[in-house]
Amino acid sequence: MKRHNVEITRAKRVANGLRPRSIGAKKRFISRHLNDDEIKSLHWFAVCTPAQKEFAAWLILNQRGYNVYLPTLRKFRRVNRYTKEKRKISYPVVPRYLYLGFDTPTPDWFALYRFVLVQSIVGINGVPAQIDPRWIVENMQTYHDYQPDGSERYMRTGREFKVGDKVEVLDGPFDGHKIVVEEISGKLAKSRIKFLNIDLDVEFPIENLAKIA
Repeated sequence: MKRHNVEITRAKRVANGLRPRSIGAKKRFISRHLNDDEIKSLHWFAVCTPAQKEFAAWLILNQRGYNVYLPTLRKFRRVNRYTKEKRKISYPVVPRYLYLGFDTPTPDWFALYRFVLVQSIVGINGVPAQIDPRWIVENMQTYHDYQPDGSERYMRTGREFKVGDKVEVLDGPFDGHKIVVEEISGKLAKSRIKFLNIDLDVEFPIENLAKIA
């Protein structure tokens, strides 16, 4: 149990962008460097983990020699509730799921189920379903180089926006107005609004805007 808790702690450090004490943090959560041809040669399956245990499962299976892939996105989130400081933190693209690549289409499922963080294998009518390895390659290419825009660190958590989004002004002389973001630069967002029948280009502090759901 103690070793299990240590491995979960390491996984949390990886997710938070920190360097684990005994392994190097990977830029993308794939067990080892595989080129596209190697990825396509494997038989891929999706496994389900307990809620919020994706990184722990990735780390444990990785250390046991499995080819494991966990698609992640990095987002700016507050360090804690006592500060407005934000840093990049990794989140699973699909919560509770990760992908395993095997050399055989019929791996030893009983051995895999010995890991308590593996709850089930995704399948159809009780038969594990293989995932097209080309999808795995495309997925890795999509999320490997993704980095959130630096301006997101100033936005309200959960209501981040981008150019072209409709947002609500939450403070200042235009409080309550709905505007469309035309440009973002650093801590400011620019939009054109109509005031007294005059079109005005106005800059708003990003922290005073929130995307309309």
